[in-house]
Amino acid sequence: MKREFSFAAALLLSALVLFPGSVRAIGEERRTALSPAEERILAEVLAEKCPEALYAARVGMAAAVLGRMESPAHPDGLREVLAELEGEGSFGTVPSSPPEAPGYSTGNGLRRLLRGLNRLIRGRRDGGARCFELSLHAVRAAEDGADPMNGALSFRAVRLSRVRDFLFNDAGEDADRRRIAEELRDYPVIAGNVGFR
Repeated sequence: MKREFSFAAALLLSALVLFPGSVRAIGEERRTALSPAEERILAEVLAEKCPEALYAARVGMAAAVLGRMESPAHPDGLREVLAELEGEGSFGTVPSSPPEAPGYSTGNGLRRLLRGLNRLIRGRRDGGARCFELSLHAVRAAEDGADPMNGALSFRAVRLSRVRDFLFNDAGEDADRRRIAEELRDYPVIAGNVGFR
């Protein structure tokens, strides 16, 4: 019994040390509670706008939305907060074309072929449903008080191009990394391709 208690205490202490913003004080609850319909709306927005985001980033974005709803400096309603974030460019924009590797140019025919192939591959995987479920879980975790970004109310997601250059994949990934680092240079906390402040 004593060993089990000490193990549970050590686990709780490590959670407090590793993720201080994710555990709220006992008895402290979030004032903003979303209805099931609002949970689904927020999860759909996160899944659609940030499909590449890590789970921790999704929880952080959901917590930022809930934090804005609680803040007197921001609107109270979910739709208004989402519109405000959209207006600030928080969800990023999709690049019009994939980054090209140095010394290699994809022609229009090859580019169209790659786009069509990518759509075919994406359509066969059930990634959309999994992405939504992951986002819904993240929204509920944020409602329960999880906040890995320690109360950040602003974020910026960098959306990656869907089309990959199959011949120079490494060069394309390096270009994506450089673009993410450039777009998030003013954000002190970064989780994957999402920056928080």
